[in-house]
Amino acid sequence: MIALAANLDNFGVGTAYGIAKRQISRGSNFIIALLAIGLTYTAMAFGRVLVLIMPSWVANLIGALVIVLVGIWIYWEAPLTRLLQRYCNRLLRRRRSPTEHSAKKLSSGIPPALQSPPFEQLQRVNLRETFVLGVSLALNAMAGGLGASLSGHNPVTTSLAVGVFSYITIDLGQAISGTYLSKRLGVLAPKAAGLLLVVIGIYELFD
Repeated sequence: MIALAANLDNFGVGTAYGIAKRQISRGSNFIIALLAIGLTYTAMAFGRVLVLIMPSWVANLIGALVIVLVGIWIYWEAPLTRLLQRYCNRLLRRRRSPTEHSAKKLSSGIPPALQSPPFEQLQRVNLRETFVLGVSLALNAMAGGLGASLSGHNPVTTSLAVGVFSYITIDLGQAISGTYLSKRLGVLAPKAAGLLLVVIGIYELFD
């Protein structure tokens, strides 16, 4: 449940990129998942060290509070999510006015043969953007993983679950980006993730 909640915002990002005609290929998605696994495991390994130097009830309390705070942070939309939405909105505005966009290119003196392809064509996310996106999306999983580690969850299984759900949620978001549900679900996904993490944190607090 922690792994799913930490990755629901990935679903929103995958949907937003799909609407903006930006394709996150299977290879890029796999790299993002590997980054999520590695960074989450690192955070959880650090949490396991902290557990050794503090009483178990203190570690569980801190872990539960961290999970709750991450949930609140995601629910109220982190700055990263807003920046990604603004970026995709700019791409959408360009897509809606291809005639104006082409006119600007022609007026700049660039021969038509050398101009870039129409924006309607699917554009793949490059390797550099893949790494930036992967690290950015892993931040929530790292924070949630740290809290989970302090609450006694296994770093290996939790990290692997985070990677699996990272891949699934991005792929699913890309798949439905052309449907009617995409806009509604893309907005609701981060809020659902935040609420789920708050519930999990409260459960860990009293478990």
